[in-house]
Amino acid sequence: MARHSENVVLFPKWRKVLEEESLKALKEKRYEEALEKLNQLLLFGNENHEVNIGKLMCLMELNRFKEAQDFCEALLLQKDVHYYHYVHIYLTILFQTSQYELLMNQAEQELETDALPEEIREQFRQLFDMSKKMRRDIRDEKAPEYINDLFKAVQEENHAHQYTLVEQIRKIDMTPTEQIMALLTDNRVHPVTKTAIFLWLKDKSISEEVIIHKLGVKQTITPEHLPALEDHPAMQQILGLSVSWNMRTRHYST
Repeated sequence: MARHSENVVLFPKWRKVLEEESLKALKEKRYEEALEKLNQLLLFGNENHEVNIGKLMCLMELNRFKEAQDFCEALLLQKDVHYYHYVHIYLTILFQTSQYELLMNQAEQELETDALPEEIREQFRQLFDMSKKMRRDIRDEKAPEYINDLFKAVQEENHAHQYTLVEQIRKIDMTPTEQIMALLTDNRVHPVTKTAIFLWLKDKSISEEVIIHKLGVKQTITPEHLPALEDHPAMQQILGLSVSWNMRTRHYST
């Protein structure tokens, strides 16, 4: 935690006043005032569990979730006796900000640890399950919209939009459909977008053969059986283009 100075000490009397006033403000839901006083305590190195929890509560009540997340991540790095209390708050922040993938990764990591107290194991598991459901609901809601937009971009030969949409669909963890796999032979689809689709098939361990037309080359490949796409001679040039295209589409979207 950043502190004002290692040599500056807050007199016990003033520390006690700040602690009492911050607690009173917190109880009365005067979160801005409470946060200001808690920050003063932290600034002079008066850090303890109650002060940390108070600050997190204020930030969350003020909808300053990014600050709350950053502060909580810093507390997690300390791995002190209150670690799992901070983890619980961290998972709550991630859930409230719809960061379901990050929440599931963190919860899964904690659930694999034998040191996790049983009394909070079930709470973490519930947060994991709820996040998994929310992620699935988002996928089911967004997928049709993304798919429609993708085929529209193919019809219009909007290459940058094709690539962006394929990446968006991949992120919602959808399994490629037959219609999407058919885009690998569509001349209106940019070669880099075809590479993104093929990588998607490989990520999903698609075991059936697919036909791909790229740069005048026709190939029949089984995505699952390709251990390292980057080492495949026919794909190396396309992957190089993919990096360049990705950078360009990111540039134009900002």
